[in-house]
Amino acid sequence: MTQSLAIALLWCLLAVLLLCQARLLRVRRERTDLARQVTELLTAARLRDEEAAHLATRTLPATADNLLSPPEDLHAPRHGGLAGTPFAASLDTVVDLMAVVEEARSQAEQKAHIVVSSAMDSLQALADEQQALIAAMQRRHADPDVFQGLLEIDHVNAQFGRRAQAVGLLCGAGAVRRRRPAPLTDVVRGAASRIRDYRRIQPGLPVETTVVGEAVEPVAVALAELLDNAARHCAPDTLVDVGIQLAPHGAVITIDDSGPGMDDEQLRRANAMLTGPQPATLCSLGDRPQLGLPVVGLLAARHGFRVHVGARSPHGGVQAMLLLPAELLAAAAEQERPAPDEAPTAPHHAADGLARPMAKFVRQTRNGHPAE
Repeated sequence: MTQSLAIALLWCLLAVLLLCQARLLRVRRERTDLARQVTELLTAARLRDEEAAHLATRTLPATADNLLSPPEDLHAPRHGGLAGTPFAASLDTVVDLMAVVEEARSQAEQKAHIVVSSAMDSLQALADEQQALIAAMQRRHADPDVFQGLLEIDHVNAQFGRRAQAVGLLCGAGAVRRRRPAPLTDVVRGAASRIRDYRRIQPGLPVETTVVGEAVEPVAVALAELLDNAARHCAPDTLVDVGIQLAPHGAVITIDDSGPGMDDEQLRRANAMLTGPQPATLCSLGDRPQLGLPVVGLLAARHGFRVHVGARSPHGGVQAMLLLPAELLAAAAEQERPAPDEAPTAPHHAADGLARPMAKFVRQTRNGHPAE
């Protein structure tokens, strides 16, 4: 009896041990499976985080930059393990929606630019017409006070036309009008005559070189913006020095002001606007746009000259440099040759920007006397 009971207890103990061993093996297997699942989930979460970061920092910007010709692998996931998953499909949907939104934004911006450009063309035409009327009045009135008043009205109207022209250029307006070849010195003086503080511009010594007809107006517009920018950042009682120097491969125009200068970040942003791969647009200039440098950068890229801001001027401010390549300079004999679309006897009025509105300023500076 006692031996039979011991054997029964032994078998029961053995059965319990077998059950415990089976349970232990099952627990170990479950723990291994659970650890593997946790590892897979952590890996998947990491891959999705990296894919989402890649979407935000690379894919979406690439979609915006390459909207017209998107790369073929734009939708390909960065990690092949996510290919074919619902997460990858969701990312593809985001990219497609981004492309649609960006295309709609681009189309809206283009339409806005067309409307603004058309409006600016009308305003500039009115400014040109008004300046022609002012010029006619100047020829009829010999009274010095009346003549001086008309000159001042003409000058303000010319600045209005210049602003309308700048906005139009940033909105995609066509090239500025073509003129006869003109001496570079006259182009600089004509640009100075277009700004409010023309009396503070101190032109350098004249040089014997001529600007080709298609570059006269773009260079004059760009110089006017640079001169206006320099004058506005200086004290009202200071001068802005302009130097012209011939170089082996063209000509260099330097503009030195006595303003507060720029730090490295300001210089970087300024030169990005002057030499950036993408021309600035009105919508990219913010709520209080500064039109001068973006217009200069656009004209430089379009017409083949270069502009750089960086060196400290001798007066402690900033020095801007406009570099005209030899291709934009002509022989002096070509100065009197009329442009193909311009009659030989076409009169120059204030809208032309080179002969007027500041004829007095041009005459005085040509003779070496400071402007009054």
